[in-house]
Amino acid sequence: MEIEIISKETIKPSSPTPQNLRIYQMSFFDQMMTNIHVPNLFFYLNKSNCIDQQDIAAKTQRIKESLSELLTHFYPLAGRFKDNAVIECNDAGAEFTEARVNGFLSDLLEKPDLDSLLPFIPYELKPSKDLTIPLLYVQVIVFKCGSLALAISTSHKFADGRTASNFFKCWSAIARGCMDESMLPRYVACSINIPSMDPSTALPPVDLDFAPNCVTRRFIFEESKIAELKTRVASTIVPKPSRVEAIAALFWKCASAASRKNLGLPTRPSAMAQAVDIRKKVSPPLPETSVGNLFAPIVVSTEEGELDLPRLAIQIRKAFGFSLHGEENAFSKILDAGKEYSKISSNDDIDFYLCSSWCWMSFYDLDFGWGKPIWFTIPSVRAKNSVALNETSSGKALEAIITLSAEDMAELESNEEFLEFVSINPSIA
Repeated sequence: MEIEIISKETIKPSSPTPQNLRIYQMSFFDQMMTNIHVPNLFFYLNKSNCIDQQDIAAKTQRIKESLSELLTHFYPLAGRFKDNAVIECNDAGAEFTEARVNGFLSDLLEKPDLDSLLPFIPYELKPSKDLTIPLLYVQVIVFKCGSLALAISTSHKFADGRTASNFFKCWSAIARGCMDESMLPRYVACSINIPSMDPSTALPPVDLDFAPNCVTRRFIFEESKIAELKTRVASTIVPKPSRVEAIAALFWKCASAASRKNLGLPTRPSAMAQAVDIRKKVSPPLPETSVGNLFAPIVVSTEEGELDLPRLAIQIRKAFGFSLHGEENAFSKILDAGKEYSKISSNDDIDFYLCSSWCWMSFYDLDFGWGKPIWFTIPSVRAKNSVALNETSSGKALEAIITLSAEDMAELESNEEFLEFVSINPSIA
């Protein structure tokens, strides 16, 4: 689908940021993040049988006006990085693009092609050391049928998944006129007793492997198959595995098997990492609306060759279910986890996998007043050996976006145990 850019403009906060809020001190966790923009794509179906250009213009205007008001609360997103420690909240604004595509949303939903979604992203998906670029990019794409796509890319140096989720919730609430004070962002990350890095510290290197020969595929775990998988994964230690634990264990086992087969190795060490939200794991707990990168990169590894699903689930539960309550130095524990992540992820003798879960973020609630999205997805990030999990619109099935080398993907797609539980890229109803 060819995309034509119609207009570009800068959206600034509807009221100036107060002088006392003009300097935003990033937390240690923010400073350690690579400057990469994370894209999110929302698709809205035109339920009318006709195309109303005035209605489309009104929807676009509502998105822009509500964004302008939203930026008064998420004011750092309208600023620019001064260095690796400070955001100047100077109201420079977010970049907003209007575009149209010469295709129909129904065609895209019939057999979603993740590669075809890359032009929908308003900012290219790669790490950058340019501190002058906007922290937020928004693009509205209009289909020939009058349906809309909304692409939002936020800087990961400012926002983790929870922050992005709260940002979207506030945005849609403002658009519908039902904003609640409890939704507003809380800037408390720097109140945690964690030292800041030196402002002159260079941006850390990207920790994701953007291999050019990787392929990305979309898989669906239906509710009934998830129930079967959870039964297969269950043990006396983990009698009721979560959906994410069960799918992560299956992915880890099957992806590792594919790697070993292609390498011709009977055994090979492997590890899996997941970003774990620490807001409720520190003492006292932080509000869910706390802004920033408040997560720990937890790694679990195994030396085994043939991996066993129940044992993998046990390891995942023990590693990712950690608590920092009562820890005298929670920061040291998180820092140690980061060092372990860096050590293992850079070891070429270990198969290293990334699992990210967006299941609890309610992205399907992004309703601007004309209904909820028919599809939300994370476009192909090309991060090798990764799986990103998200709920479908029903909230019962899970979508898995998996990226592997072309050779490993071919093996995964022929793995009988994996195919027992998934549907390969079905249409979106």
